[in-house]
Amino acid sequence: MHKSYYKFPPKEGVAAENGPRRSINTVSVFISPNSRSGNYLCQTLATSTEPRGSFDEIESLRAEVKRLSDIVTEQAELLLCIQRALSEKAGEDKSVDKLDLLTEFNQHKIAVACLERDNVAMESMIKQLESAVASLTITVGHQCNELLLLRNAVRGLYVHCLFSSLLAHLFFPCHL
Repeated sequence: MHKSYYKFPPKEGVAAENGPRRSINTVSVFISPNSRSGNYLCQTLATSTEPRGSFDEIESLRAEVKRLSDIVTEQAELLLCIQRALSEKAGEDKSVDKLDLLTEFNQHKIAVACLERDNVAMESMIKQLESAVASLTITVGHQCNELLLLRNAVRGLYVHCLFSSLLAHLFFPCHL
């Protein structure tokens, strides 16, 4: 519900013997659309009264009334534009109605939800693959270290065998 509060000056606003006076009735206005006929119901409720005011306050109130009346005029023009657009839309093609638009909107929402679910699944898969790559990197690093150790062991055995055969040739030349 939207409530607007407007202040209207009274009809007997200035008394000649007492100088400028003001008495302001605060009015609460609620506008409710009647869904069957398209008419608008208006309810008002007067509340408080203020007894005294200066000339500057009256001028500021007049400026405020002018500002509010401009706003009301703009909103009335906006309502007229909306009513015209709705009446033109009602007179146009009836194939696209509110139900079709809601159905299409819900289909888009479902498609977006599916894309988000796929995105989450892909992010999860990417994290699993990153973990697997890290594990494989560690495994490859260990295997490289083992290959280096094996190479050094083979080199050591080759050198040992070569050195042993060389010594055997030197000390036992006829044994071959």
